[in-house]
Amino acid sequence: MNFTVGEIVEAVDEFGVWASARIIENRGDSVVVTFPQWKSDWDREITSTCEVRKRSIEEVLVPRSLASHKSPNLKKLMAGDTVYLAGKDVTVCLCDPIRKTVTVKLSDATVQTVNVWELESSRKADEQAANPRKRKRRDLSGLDQQQPEPQQPVPQHPEPQQPTATENGSVEFCFHVTSNGTLIRIGSFYTLGFSGNSIFVCSSISRETNQFSFKFLLCSFVSNKVDELIQGVACSITDPQQISPCSDVTCSSKIKSFVDKIICEGWERMFNCQRNNIGNISYMLDLRKSCLASQMRQGVWSGISRSATHPAQPIHLGIFDPLLDTKIFGLSSKNQFQLLYKGKDISQLDALLGALWDVKILEPSNPQSHFKYVCQVRVFVHKPSMSLRFNFSYSESNVPFTPTYRNRCIY
Repeated sequence: MNFTVGEIVEAVDEFGVWASARIIENRGDSVVVTFPQWKSDWDREITSTCEVRKRSIEEVLVPRSLASHKSPNLKKLMAGDTVYLAGKDVTVCLCDPIRKTVTVKLSDATVQTVNVWELESSRKADEQAANPRKRKRRDLSGLDQQQPEPQQPVPQHPEPQQPTATENGSVEFCFHVTSNGTLIRIGSFYTLGFSGNSIFVCSSISRETNQFSFKFLLCSFVSNKVDELIQGVACSITDPQQISPCSDVTCSSKIKSFVDKIICEGWERMFNCQRNNIGNISYMLDLRKSCLASQMRQGVWSGISRSATHPAQPIHLGIFDPLLDTKIFGLSSKNQFQLLYKGKDISQLDALLGALWDVKILEPSNPQSHFKYVCQVRVFVHKPSMSLRFNFSYSESNVPFTPTYRNRCIY
């Protein structure tokens, strides 16, 4: 074949479509081509001169007067597809998107090359069969003489009373922040004060009157990796001071699905409780507080880094709830729906976020380690999206951490 290695040509690929190609080997009676837009796995050896040709000077354009949305899409057409020529179905043999032609086989086995605008992707009869109904204009000339049908009265049903408590008198939560700053969350791992080094996963957080109750399932672990939930071994405690988080514990892939199921069941219980207590403002307020506390504590912990002084972006707390968020933070039009906490004023958020929410020790294993602390917090409503957000700035101390760290911080 009269082609040189490296020459840009046009060749037929494995799907019967003409495409731009490059000669990578000339074997005399055949050539090997590669298609630049595809990987080398699609390289072809071509032995027929009908499947390779010199490069076209320019691409053929479809005449605007002949363009039709019923013509097949050349970019998606391949050998073996069925199209229609003059209302008769034909089979595609070769497709040439460059010259806008298609080689087809007719019903009598003859092969013919036609322009793409001569073909149709469907027959008119098939389109009519697929859409048999057409809207017809009604005759409204006698409409005035017709008597209007009497309207049936709509029966009035009293609205159901919304219950304000669950069946057992308790309400459900998925998060709880204790006064000492421990975040208790369904699906997380903890140690309990009376159990030594045993690891438990939290399965339920509920409250009856003013007493919280936390349920845990015992786990089996090896080298700080949980590999099994021990069925039938569970406990329930009411003293949150006995609960300590296990931040360095992970779960194996085998047990992850069980932990996910515990989380989903906890969320479902909370959603059902929320629906049953839609009129219980006190519960809805506490539920919102627990979710905000979890998000804000996690946002501060993950947002403090060694090099920066503030997070790159404000932290999104969800859609602004006018009823609950105004009660929690005191947001209103008087303060333009934004509040700024600076210096010692940051302690006002302790009632919501618990203790130690604003501090992060850089090296927890080192008792002489310095720490970073939050020195300013801004809670605001992002008006374009009506979402509640907050951002903060922080600084680094020059002394080791102590329980009275706020007295040593420079705000």
